[in-house]
Order: sequence, then structure tokens, then C-alpha cells
Amino acid sequence: MSRAKRVDANQGEIVDALRAVGAKVQPLHMVGEGVPDLLVRYRGDLHLVEVKDGRKPPSDRRLTPAQLAWH
Repeated sequence: MSRAKRVDANQGEIVDALRAVGAKVQPLHMVGEGVPDLLVRYRGDLHLVEVKDGRKPPSDRRLTPAQLAWH
């Protein structure tokens, strides 16, 4: 079942900050199915990053069942 891919409001800010320190960032949020939101290459290492908005209530910051299964 396909679901609309939501982007946390702070994702752009996080991407900008990562790029400002020299990281290469590839958004992956559109993949869905629990795949983390960002692929980040920094100093030769790859990192998968799941973005959560700390301004939201804790119940809205939990990993979805698909994210839990993927992680």
C-alpha cells in the first residue's frame, strides 16, 4: 500500500546545516517503506539519517512500524 511521503518541517534546515559543514546529502524520504530520510556522506563515511522534528509532541516523533522494521 502506498502512502503519501511526509517531510518533517525541519528537514530542509538539517540538510542545509549538513551541507554547510561539507557533507553530501541525498534525500531518500520519497522512497518510503521505512527507509531513512537522508543518506549523508561526510568525511568518507556514509550515514543514514531519520529526521524527526523535536518541536512535535513525543507521540509524533516515534518511528513508524515500517521504520522500526527497516532499522
